Amino acid sequence: MIGLMWLILCIFIGAPMIIFPQKILERPACKIKSAGMVRLCGVIVIAVGILNSISW
Repeated sequence: MIGLMWLILCIFIGAPMIIFPQKILERPACKIKSAGMVRLCGVIVIAVGILNSISW
């Protein structure tokens, strides 16, 4: 159950990074300047969520 909640949280955080990277880049505190890097971070967050939920 905790693994499923973790997966949902990771998807909730990672999906907007993949779908709408420009919204992330428009924030004044954003240090990343590349949309591709934001998408890569989103993929990594979702992959970690999937791998962690499988191991639980």
